[in-house]
Amino acid sequence: NIPINLEGELFFGCRIKGEIGKTYLIQYTLDLNSEKWNDLEYFTLHKEEEVFIDKDGLSGQRRFYRAVHSP
Repeated sequence: NIPINLEGELFFGCRIKGEIGKTYLIQYTLDLNSEKWNDLEYFTLHKEEEVFIDKDGLSGQRRFYRAVHSP
């Protein structure tokens, strides 16, 4: 028998709802009073609602997220 190894991880995830086939840019900021948003990832919806996962989202600093339409 081959041993099975399970490892738990903590991450941030959120649901994104939008138009199928459209690409969105996921951005984050550490301060909502700041106008600076950091690009995180381009995300294309294959269904009307999908889950986006930021594996670095629990790295110590609180992040605020938004999704914007990609040109």
